[in-house]
Amino acid sequence: MNDRPVDTRPRAADLNRQAEQLIGRGQPGGAEAVLREALELAPDNAEAWNNLGRALNNLRRLPDAEAALLRAVTANPDLPQAWFNLAHVRRALGRPVDAEVACRRGLGMLPRPTAPALRLLASLRLMQSDAQHAIRLLHQALAVDPGDAIAYLELGDVLQGAERFDEAADAYRHCLSLAPGVAGALAGLGAICHARLELPDAESFFRQALAADPGQPVAVTGLAWALELQEQYEAALEHVRPLLIEDPPGWAVSTAGRCLRRLGRSAEARELLDDADFDAMPVADRTAALTVMGQIHDEAGEYERAFARFQAANACMPGSFDPGGLRRSVDRVIGFFTRPRLAELPASGCDAEQPVFVVGMPRSGTSLVEQILGRHPSIKPCGERRDIYRLPRRLSGGDTERHWPEILERTDRQVLAEIARDYLDSGLAGDPDCLRMIDKLPGNYVNLGLIQLLFPRARIIYCRRDPMDTGLSCFQQNFRSKGMEFARDLRHIGLRQQACWRLMEHWSEVLSLPIHVVEYEMLVGDPEGGSRRLLEFLGVPWDPACLDFHLSDRLVKTASYEQVKRPIYRSSVARWKNYAPWLAPLREALEAPWHG
Repeated sequence: MNDRPVDTRPRAADLNRQAEQLIGRGQPGGAEAVLREALELAPDNAEAWNNLGRALNNLRRLPDAEAALLRAVTANPDLPQAWFNLAHVRRALGRPVDAEVACRRGLGMLPRPTAPALRLLASLRLMQSDAQHAIRLLHQALAVDPGDAIAYLELGDVLQGAERFDEAADAYRHCLSLAPGVAGALAGLGAICHARLELPDAESFFRQALAADPGQPVAVTGLAWALELQEQYEAALEHVRPLLIEDPPGWAVSTAGRCLRRLGRSAEARELLDDADFDAMPVADRTAALTVMGQIHDEAGEYERAFARFQAANACMPGSFDPGGLRRSVDRVIGFFTRPRLAELPASGCDAEQPVFVVGMPRSGTSLVEQILGRHPSIKPCGERRDIYRLPRRLSGGDTERHWPEILERTDRQVLAEIARDYLDSGLAGDPDCLRMIDKLPGNYVNLGLIQLLFPRARIIYCRRDPMDTGLSCFQQNFRSKGMEFARDLRHIGLRQQACWRLMEHWSEVLSLPIHVVEYEMLVGDPEGGSRRLLEFLGVPWDPACLDFHLSDRLVKTASYEQVKRPIYRSSVARWKNYAPWLAPLREALEAPWHG
């Protein structure tokens, strides 16, 4: 009689191969059952534990998948694919640091890096806000495999997030040349066109992406927004209507509410929003929907209910605004940029007169001024360019808290000359004969000292408005861009206005740049007189087209895009009085001592 134990390993290996086939056919549940049997026969089979981790991952049982993969790398620490699978699962669990440890273990076992492994590591660096490292890793992946369409797609996504749009578009096009019809690349090109306000092109790319993949998320949301910005409200409604039937996503509800309101169908919008499940919405969608509800109540004269909605919207997304940090940075800028130091600091040597910077608080009339000037044939409106606003971080090596603005004393003149030249070249592209170009990023009031070093012949237009109206209007907007967190709290809005006043008073004393002040109330009270004064300040002849700014076909993507499509109206003056009972925190902040 043969008492030798039966070798179960061949049977376990056979079951493991069977499970791999099931996973490949999209049957992870069947694979799990087969693998459980295999592991009863061979409990230390690392390949079976690895495949069980894959199956559980596909079943979205992520903690169980991680446990299985840990068993795999314990059974065989030299199995690189198990380490990579563990990194994938930990990434899905939202633990990029742990995932990177696993990924690097796997990479260390390979004779040479593979493109998929480098792409995985790039995604983990991106999750840790290290976009530059992610870009380098993706370029490395493409050097390993120039035919990796996915690497081009992911590179385009990272570059787009960094607002390096030309490079991102090239990456998406490379992806499409290798794999025509990739929906993500088409949607990425649409998003770039959208960011540039090339909305018909954006719409076309989004529609192509949806033809390839009807559920492509960037294209689904992007098409709705592109149609809305083009004032195709009925088309936008038609696009989102199928999403509203059952368990509608929050962004579709808010989009439909906005479009219905703008079509004059506020009753329908109100009914739609009243039925919405706000608690189930992601925070950003809830904020947008509550903002629309506030606007509907405002237009109906229901000011108490409107204020409650705006307050609830802002409470959904409390910002990371640092009042003390704002005070310190303003004081530091004022202390550094003295008249004697400005005379000694390196400068670009640029003598261009085209740059015009429109600054002030958001909602103070900057978009209105740009639209008026943009109707002049010799003036090019460039929107809210962020080139100058990003320079302090760039020049200080990413550490403005330690090095800005003192780094300017050690900045090479040639660097400033190149920055000025690049700024002009990109702004004047396609229109080299324009006399003036308008950069209307309101927050550049912080950077006027730097602007004088770059463009000593630039002109500054400073927009001012009743601070109570400005504050209320900021509070009523759903600002989503970084740097606008202050607008979610009335006290913070008041402090931010104080910062703007202090800086503009300082600049008027120390700069040689000409500064023209536009009072919003005077401009809407006397549009022609205000417009003539603006053009006189810019040194260009009067053109009556400037009074028809609302007829411009130019697209505006800021919070003012609805208002600038209307003729001058005065109902925006003293609007704060409708909300006076609830604005005490704003008034107190406006009147508080700077270092209170």
